[in-house]
Amino acid sequence: MNTIDKRKLSRPNFNDPIPNMKSPSPLPDATIQQKAKTDAVDVLNARTMAILWKE
Repeated sequence: MNTIDKRKLSRPNFNDPIPNMKSPSPLPDATIQQKAKTDAVDVLNARTMAILWKE
């Protein structure tokens, strides 16, 4: 019984909020998400242009 309890204590508690998940930047989360979307679109556009350029 003791070994099970120790193992339970050593496992991370996934219900605890992780403090490092919050970004240190002063931008609100919505702005960060929007920038991530914009960056992803830029990458997609660059890939598309590279594919079209090859053909």
